[in-house]
Amino acid sequence: MEEILLELTQKGGVILGGVQRFILGYTPNYTKTFIDVAISQENKDKLKEMGRYMELPDGTTFPYPIEEQFVVKLTNGWVLDIFVRDVSQMETKMIDGIRVQSEADDLSFHQELYNKIGNDYCKEKLEKRKQIYGL
Repeated sequence: MEEILLELTQKGGVILGGVQRFILGYTPNYTKTFIDVAISQENKDKLKEMGRYMELPDGTTFPYPIEEQFVVKLTNGWVLDIFVRDVSQMETKMIDGIRVQSEADDLSFHQELYNKIGNDYCKEKLEKRKQIYGL
C-alpha cells in the first residue's frame, strides 16, 4: 500500500479517511481495500489513468465542498475513492513522504458538511471523528 500512497502523493493527492487515520496512528491496521483521496480538478486525470475509471451513478455523498467523486479500481485490487476539491485549502501533514489530511482539517470538513447538510449520516461521521481524535 505504501507505494500506492507515495504515487498518489506525487500526483497531487491527499490521503483521507481510514488510511489517513492509520497513517497518523489512530488505528493499528487497515484491512479494507478502499483508499480515499482528495485531488484538485487539474490533477484528477492523473488518477483516472491509474486503473479502471468508474463514475458514481448518484454523484457524491459529500456535496460540499466536493466538486466530483469517482472510483478507480487498480489491477492489484485496491480501489481509489476519489474526491475532487480544492486541495490547496486543506491542512495536511507529510508522514514518510505521504501527504495526509490533518486531524483538524478532517474535523473541520465534517463540521462544515454537517452544518450545510444536517443529516444523521453527516452527524455520525462528525461524532466518530470527535471520538477518534479525543475531542
